[in-house]
Amino acid sequence: MTKIIKNITDIFFKQITDFGGFFFYFLILGTCLFLNELELFFNLFLSFIFIMAIGILIKLVYFKDRPKKQRTTNLFEKLDASSFPSVHAMRAISIAFWLSLFFNNIFFTIYCFAIAIMVMYSRIYLKKHYFIDVLGGVLFSGIINILIWCYL
Repeated sequence: MTKIIKNITDIFFKQITDFGGFFFYFLILGTCLFLNELELFFNLFLSFIFIMAIGILIKLVYFKDRPKKQRTTNLFEKLDASSFPSVHAMRAISIAFWLSLFFNNIFFTIYCFAIAIMVMYSRIYLKKHYFIDVLGGVLFSGIINILIWCYL
């Protein structure tokens, strides 16, 4: 019974982590374009550019092994194998932040941030990040999104 629960939990968190993934972010961007929500698209896209730039820059300068270490043979693999900051957490917070502002509904805001928190936990559960990596991703994303919101 314990093994079944563990397998279900593993599957659940492998699926939840996708809400902070590259593909899901671009699905949200594409939906914004399709619905002609250009301001939301622009804010999410700008946030994505800064998140990726800062995430890659930090990973180039400061390499930190993941809890479950990965072997690397080139620069791209090394970037992927670096744990700090959690770019999944950064993207999940960005989506939650901008969708919450856009819909301006407390229940939807709670829902968005609950999913973002599950994404963050999934990264730790799946041994992709340490808590400090996720926290760093949340802080960087928060700063990026607030700056975009205040100045653009």
